[in-house]
Amino acid sequence: LTLAPQYITYGSQSYQDAAGWHACSNDSPPSSNCLQSQTAVLIYRMTGRIDFFGFVFYFANWVFCAVYFVSALYLLCRKQRSDQSLGAYYDDDI
Repeated sequence: LTLAPQYITYGSQSYQDAAGWHACSNDSPPSSNCLQSQTAVLIYRMTGRIDFFGFVFYFANWVFCAVYFVSALYLLCRKQRSDQSLGAYYDDDI
């Protein structure tokens, strides 16, 4: 919920009023009938009642992002290995 709270909480739900269509959010009026996803309800209940889970959940998201970006940088910057043994293998088949 900390990385994409709008999407995880309401998904692609929208409601219509006199001004047109609007995406559901926490600021939506009660008459909009926007329903939170079961994932959001579970996480809100767990992190709201026990502060430790909220702390762990928040920092676990940042650890995930850090590992993802470090891994992506590593894969982009590493030197490609040349595999000459496969070249000789394919040449023999001709």
